[in-house]
Amino acid sequence: MSLDTLFSEDFETYRKLEAEKCVGIIRGLITGQHSGEFFKGAMFMLKAIINLPVDYAKSPEAKERAIFLRDQMMRSLEAKLSRVYLEEE
Repeated sequence: MSLDTLFSEDFETYRKLEAEKCVGIIRGLITGQHSGEFFKGAMFMLKAIINLPVDYAKSPEAKERAIFLRDQMMRSLEAKLSRVYLEEE
C-alpha cells in the first residue's frame, strides 16, 4: 500500500465509513439469530478488513501510518458501538 494512499484524506474518510458499516454489522450480529460459527466468521472477516492497511504497508513509514489508521478505526468502532447500546433511543 503506497504512502499516498495511506496519507490521503479520502482514504481516512473511507476508513471512517468502514467503521460505521462495521458497527451496523456487529449490531446485526448481536441482535440477530445467528449461530456462534456465523458470528465468529463475521468477526474474523471484520478483523481482516480492519487490519488490511497494516498487512499491505511496505515501508516502515507506511506501516506506522497504517497502524495509526487501524488504531483510530478501532477507537471509532468502540465509541460508535458503545453509543448504539448506551444512548437512549
